[in-house]
Amino acid sequence: MKWGYPQNALLLQAASCSTTQDQDGCELDIQHRIRNFRSGLTANLLLAIFNLLYILATPDGPHRSLLALLTVTFLAALILLAAFPARRIATFSYHAPFFHSWTLICLFATFIIVWLDGGVDSPAVLYLYMIMLFSCQTYAVLSSAFFALIGLAGYVIVAVNQPLEPGLNIERLFTLSLLALAYGFSTLIAYNRAAQAQDNSQLRQELAHSAIHDVVTDCPNRRYFLQRLEHEFARACRVQSTLSLLLVDVDRFKTINDQHGHSQGDELLRNIAGMLNNETRRADTLARLGGDEFVLLAPDTSAAEASALAERLRQQIATLPPPCKATLSIGICTATNPTAYCAEDLLECADQALYAAKRAGRDSVKTRDIASMANNGDTGAITPSSDWRLV
Repeated sequence: MKWGYPQNALLLQAASCSTTQDQDGCELDIQHRIRNFRSGLTANLLLAIFNLLYILATPDGPHRSLLALLTVTFLAALILLAAFPARRIATFSYHAPFFHSWTLICLFATFIIVWLDGGVDSPAVLYLYMIMLFSCQTYAVLSSAFFALIGLAGYVIVAVNQPLEPGLNIERLFTLSLLALAYGFSTLIAYNRAAQAQDNSQLRQELAHSAIHDVVTDCPNRRYFLQRLEHEFARACRVQSTLSLLLVDVDRFKTINDQHGHSQGDELLRNIAGMLNNETRRADTLARLGGDEFVLLAPDTSAAEASALAERLRQQIATLPPPCKATLSIGICTATNPTAYCAEDLLECADQALYAAKRAGRDSVKTRDIASMANNGDTGAITPSSDWRLV
């Protein structure tokens, strides 16, 4: 069953980072980017320090002064980058180009170091493996494959432009093969990680759906309705609009369960939920509060419009064939000046209207204005008879 826009909106927010950061799915992605940033920064700092130690330990190698200058400059840039708050970088609008550019800079810096250190025979070639490990743990499959091709192309370019020495051809070919194999495995790791992330995302969506939906009818539950009630009530106060709330109760539902079994009772609830949903607008919120009680929140709806809607619902439910035949009692409360009240007052007022419909013989619609409840002093908890919801 497909529910209206407000119900689907919460699921989309929970699964997408294009919405506010207080959504769980978005926060998880932000924390993931923060961890990637910190781990990548730590790895680069260690590699820069290791390269500086390697240069100091081999003073007779080629271009030691230039290599030391490049390494110190790169190390200083990393220290400066570490001074920025990790969360600000993770939530930066262009965080993806930033991380990709960072990896490309590391690759080209490695090519320069290898070139200046004598070519592909330099131990600095191993830096390419480290960069690829970071890439496969951070990026999607296509990005990882792209960086793998860049790494292999750079190695080949350096090797081709390096003078060959006797006996080194097989060693360089073997090194290139190992590098290609490692990059292939890294891309495969990236693919597996992406598949696992997709499964986790689907699981999060399913958990988010189950957290705000009723198991029997698959319509939104009480938790989601209370969130929508606060939101719509605040909106009505802000724009000075009318807000109506309809409480719908299935008459003698316990008797239906006792006579026809709980499976028929559940089927009846699903049929009623479907009919209610067919009568709702995109801006309305339909939910099951629990048991045999549903609620419909209708923004920008007057008392007369809410009453007409309730009558249509009551008449449609009466057309259900046996054994799913049932009647509805509906209580309506309309707030024309919501700024003088709170969301709980609206729900309490509708509850009292529903109680009046039950006392009037059921299968009826009763309307009450929230102002009349306040004027009559009917505030506080309702104390109806203990068994009226069960019959």
